[in-house]
Amino acid sequence: MINLVTFFLSILFIKSQYGQRFTREMIEDPKLYKNEICSYNGIPEIVDNKIICNCYASYVNEPNEKKVKYINGQMVQCSYQKKKRFKTFFLAGILPMGFDLYYLGYKLYFSIVFIAIIIVIANNIIHFYLTYQLDEKQEEKHKNNDINENFGRNVNIWNQVNKKKKEKDKNKRCLNIYGFINKICLAFFLIYWVINIILQAKGIIKDSNGIETDNDMDTLFSREDI
Repeated sequence: MINLVTFFLSILFIKSQYGQRFTREMIEDPKLYKNEICSYNGIPEIVDNKIICNCYASYVNEPNEKKVKYINGQMVQCSYQKKKRFKTFFLAGILPMGFDLYYLGYKLYFSIVFIAIIIVIANNIIHFYLTYQLDEKQEEKHKNNDINENFGRNVNIWNQVNKKKKEKDKNKRCLNIYGFINKICLAFFLIYWVINIILQAKGIIKDSNGIETDNDMDTLFSREDI
């Protein structure tokens, strides 16, 4: 609304200066809407009746051609805001479940990373639970050994104890293999976590439109002199 008012006031001003009826060329003069062409996010320059915008550091031209807009044949510039680098760094470090990728627009990669990490966490919880169950069975094993000592001559009890012992040894071996696999998955997760933090901090990973993140890392640690 304010832009429209500014536009019409500009027309009235020019009309009062020239004192004549407007022509189409006068109304389409790029000087009247140069700030709109730059989306108010850059410094406009008029070269050969065309507007060239020097975008501010946090803005670039729209990379998606389907979303580009035009005003009187002039392409609207500086309309795309870059993703913040500190935000991606924060999400990668504090919430390492792919949320930084989602913020950058990589929804498919986010889904893959999120599901993979959930599986790793769930497997470690299951491993912890099975280990706890095995410890309880180890206590039962000692009780069975006591029974074996008291009733060693009883063949049936002896066979039952040996059968349970074999099952427990088999479960223990399976649990050890399962735990080894979990450790490998956890190691891969930690490696991914560290590498992803470094890549996001350096701005190596661009957003889904191929635009580098806005480097606002330095401003976080800078302070104004009092």
